[in-house]
Amino acid sequence: MRLLHTGDLHIGKRLHEVSLLEDQQFILQEIRRLARAHQVDALVIAGDVYDKTLPPAEAVSVLDAFFTDMWRDGIPVLLVSGNHDSPERLGFASRLLTHGGLHIATELKADPQPWSFSDGKSRVQIWPLPFVRPASARAALGDESLLSYEQAVRAMLARMQQDADCCQVLLAHQFVVSGSTEPERCDSEQLSIGGVDQVDVSAFSSFDYVALGHLHGPQQVGRPTVRYSGSPLQYSFSELNHHKSAVLVELGPGHQVKWELLPLQPLRRLRQIRGPLQQLISPEVVSAASAEDYIRAILTDEEDLLHPMDQLRRVYPHIMQMLFENSRSGPGLQADSSPAQPEKDPLTHFCDFYLQQQGVEASEEKRNLVRKLLAQIGEERL
Repeated sequence: MRLLHTGDLHIGKRLHEVSLLEDQQFILQEIRRLARAHQVDALVIAGDVYDKTLPPAEAVSVLDAFFTDMWRDGIPVLLVSGNHDSPERLGFASRLLTHGGLHIATELKADPQPWSFSDGKSRVQIWPLPFVRPASARAALGDESLLSYEQAVRAMLARMQQDADCCQVLLAHQFVVSGSTEPERCDSEQLSIGGVDQVDVSAFSSFDYVALGHLHGPQQVGRPTVRYSGSPLQYSFSELNHHKSAVLVELGPGHQVKWELLPLQPLRRLRQIRGPLQQLISPEVVSAASAEDYIRAILTDEEDLLHPMDQLRRVYPHIMQMLFENSRSGPGLQADSSPAQPEKDPLTHFCDFYLQQQGVEASEEKRNLVRKLLAQIGEERL
């Protein structure tokens, strides 16, 4: 049997106030194309289907269209809820949808049941494990002694009555570590204080393959068959070096497991550029393909610049962020880092804005000019 493993879709996500729905529609069709090309028996999605517990209507429409396409292709979709999802909303009509090949698990149950599949040669049990919090596990199992994430997950796994003659697959959304070794993380993920949500990989020793979601970088944990698929798109500039993919998993008789990473090609990439403004916007540097990427520009100019963001946007229409790095501003001064405070006077607002746009303090000459202009405006209003 063949499964295609992905997760952390985060449908509806915005990055630097830019909607990524068009990019998400595109990458979902890439996932669909891979599923069809490799004739998979099911697509498994390891949580964080939506970016917010109350997703916008447009995000729901995008996901609905994708599920409909997969149904038309005759490819079942299996998914669990993640920490970003609302179990109640994501799980709406799940029992009915199962008959159409869409299997959704959002609630922890005292008597968990697997999704069972067979291709005539091998049989597979896929166990869904929605995101586990100690409180939800205590409520599901009636066990008040479950205080940690590790205890809660192990207690839920202990309730799974596995058939030794079947390949065992777990579909889960948790933060899994291997002893003292933590997996690679990035700043687009929700972090917990002190690693309280950690679960050791040894908890999953009875499973042939563990399809994980929660971390955005594709990677194994402990052993090659415990894997984070990673998110299908770059969701922060800390993911610049991620090579996004989906995992093709082949399960055979005798608990055989083979896996392969299938690259995902996005509509636009996140890209960082650094240098003087005129160099970054020159035809020699800008290509037709790169101009359409989502850009973070780091300007190293020492002199004052006139409307640098406007100049960049003419060349890079999807620019998301502008920073300054020069001898006066220090490393990484963000152009839009500090919103103005309403209690500040107009001159202070101007000086803050000037610093954010130019990366240097306004000179006394410029301050005096603004003072005169403000005085004229005040006189005209009287």
